Amino acid sequence: MLSALDFCEVSFAVSAVSISLTRSHITNPLRDRADRWPYLLKELLSCPYCMSHWIAGIFAVEFSHSIMGWIINTFALVGASSLITGLILKLWLWSEAVLERVRGKLHALISEVERRR
Repeated sequence: MLSALDFCEVSFAVSAVSISLTRSHITNPLRDRADRWPYLLKELLSCPYCMSHWIAGIFAVEFSHSIMGWIINTFALVGASSLITGLILKLWLWSEAVLERVRGKLHALISEVERRR
């Protein structure tokens, strides 16, 4: 049985691994190659939620003492990591939107400075 702290730690790890495998630039070549693979495998490589099931299942093997315990632990980790992943992806999109606004303002400022020269 995991402590609450350990459960949170493993949930963050599942989230981080899932996001890294499905969104990271490092794994782009793998996802690009997936165009020739079956649909479900392509979906697995592009969906953090889908990937989290597999990652959570692997992590849950370490601390589960029965098949039923493994199933329960896997889905508990999937649920918790999905909340974390959702929050991270929302923050990611928000930060990209903020950066885009800043870039636009900087571009306008640079254009204004160049125009005044």
